[in-house]
Amino acid sequence: MSRSDAKAVIDAAVMFISAAADRLNASKFSDTAITRFRGTIAGQLRSVSRRLVEIAWADGNGQGDVPYIIATDYFNEQAGFLGDFVIAISENRGNRKIPGGAFRAAMYGESLGQCYQKAYFKARGSRVGLPDLPAYPRDGSTVCLTNCRCTWVVKKVSQSAFTATWKLGAAEHCPDCITRGRVWNPISIVRVMTVNDAGDKELGEWQMTDATGAAVN
Repeated sequence: MSRSDAKAVIDAAVMFISAAADRLNASKFSDTAITRFRGTIAGQLRSVSRRLVEIAWADGNGQGDVPYIIATDYFNEQAGFLGDFVIAISENRGNRKIPGGAFRAAMYGESLGQCYQKAYFKARGSRVGLPDLPAYPRDGSTVCLTNCRCTWVVKKVSQSAFTATWKLGAAEHCPDCITRGRVWNPISIVRVMTVNDAGDKELGEWQMTDATGAAVN
């Protein structure tokens, strides 16, 4: 498996969800049709998020059990957004049109990309227990939301030092991604040495600093 396999899985999910939106737009927006639409998207997000976590875990040579909690947390968050979307659809049913159109529906499929990114980074750091990064592409934390085409590039410096670079993708970039591409270029992730009560040195907590030297939380 590879990143290209993950992209193919995400693209297929986007097409599947877009087709469901087209079917709803062509319907009479009955309660049954809206419920079916919600179930279709929810089912796709649940299954594909787990699949992407599996692909990423293998790609990053993760050690131990596959962290399906990433997919679970993702789905629970998206389920809330989907609930709000369905309410908006129901309130707008008289117009026989999905608010935001198929584009808004497709954003749910695009958001799946964050599952791969999170699981891949966790896989890379599974041997040493790297902390989570401050944000991930397509997690909704940038102006471009799920249209983000950026990626993290993670490099191992040593067992106690890594770098993570926010790499801009081939797309028109929002201000948030441009800033991240400059400031998180790279983030230095270092496990600091501490001295215990016996006076012996031992590895302590991980610390992250950006390209300006500022701490990253």
